[in-house]
Amino acid sequence: MRIKALPFLLVSMLFACLLITCKSSKSDVVMIVEEEGNVHIAGKVTFELGPSGNLEPKLWVPGYVVIFRKDDKFGSEPGQSGHAYRITRDFKLKLIAKVDLKKSNEELGKQFGVKVKS
Repeated sequence: MRIKALPFLLVSMLFACLLITCKSSKSDVVMIVEEEGNVHIAGKVTFELGPSGNLEPKLWVPGYVVIFRKDDKFGSEPGQSGHAYRITRDFKLKLIAKVDLKKSNEELGKQFGVKVKS
């Protein structure tokens, strides 16, 4: 009887892992790199005191998503137009998806997990 339950348990565990993986494609903050180095930010960004004593946005946070509307750099990391990247724990950009650049910034924010007030 226990052997028959094993496949069900394995399938259940696999399903749970898939749910966790799908959930991990969402982000609290989506940054969209636009023309001339402008960055549109969707979501709630935290601030910290910078070296000059001014409040500065904390942008390099693992898990945040960066989308490029044109080939450019985010910090020292390059990105390609039409691609979305996730900031990793070692502060690198990891490619996660191609994006439709015809979508608005709000639509891209929703797609990658930012909750928009309705």
